Amino acid sequence: MRKLDKFLLLILFVAIFGRMLDQLLSSEPTGPVLRNPVVVQAAIEPNRTRLPTDLEDTYIEPSVHEPNSMYTGTAFALSKDGQWVTATHVTDKCRHLMMQKENRNGRLEIYPIPSWRPLQGMDVAVMDGSKFGARGLPLAERLAKKNDRGYFFGYPQGKASAGYAVHIGRSRMIRDNGKEQEVSDEWAIYEMLPGKEIVLGGNSGGPMMNAAGEVVGVLSAGSDRRGRVSTSIVSDLDTLHDLSRVSTDQRVKLTRENYVAYGRLLRHDGRVTKVLCGT
Repeated sequence: MRKLDKFLLLILFVAIFGRMLDQLLSSEPTGPVLRNPVVVQAAIEPNRTRLPTDLEDTYIEPSVHEPNSMYTGTAFALSKDGQWVTATHVTDKCRHLMMQKENRNGRLEIYPIPSWRPLQGMDVAVMDGSKFGARGLPLAERLAKKNDRGYFFGYPQGKASAGYAVHIGRSRMIRDNGKEQEVSDEWAIYEMLPGKEIVLGGNSGGPMMNAAGEVVGVLSAGSDRRGRVSTSIVSDLDTLHDLSRVSTDQRVKLTRENYVAYGRLLRHDGRVTKVLCGT
């Protein structure tokens, strides 16, 4: 082969390799990647904005995380492999992320989270806690419908709580002056225990479960005054379903009579935990 032919062949190889590399890099998620990102499947999530909405837009005021402070949120187990779910905004500006969960003796222990990553276009993040996995919660495969009952569990103001709500429709959730938008489920809160007042701060990242005992949403925002809570929709988030290792026989039918006790069980089993964010 002549030197000219070899040179042209080398140029062709470099061009093809460069094209493949560009395609590979462009397939990565566009969101920020923090501390050795968790390797998950289906990096590009469905376009939820195509879902129909029947409520007015919900505008979310961004919370400002002060430096050298500690903030709390909620997380729930996705699989025994150590994958956990929380809200993306819970992890924003965090230099250190930890989970506080109960051990078998009922004592609280703190576990560091080595890595986490947000899902594209959703207020949902996946955290890596492989050293302290827990039996995951089953995920819903269908969308919530109006008047469906929902049961949510979390740590408002850092204290364990359980709530009962009813689905009232969908709205477009808008954050960061319109830069971030997603269609969310809206729920009217009928009850939060313990206590009589509705206090939502700290519930973010916790599960909203339907009457079949499946996670139908991730708590994202709420209004104490209006008694409403917004949840990111998870019914066909491929990433979460690909990571989930939960069989359908692990579902528990939830009612207004048993959901408080079930929330207590989830905390004792370590499947719902408090998240600590150090800025």
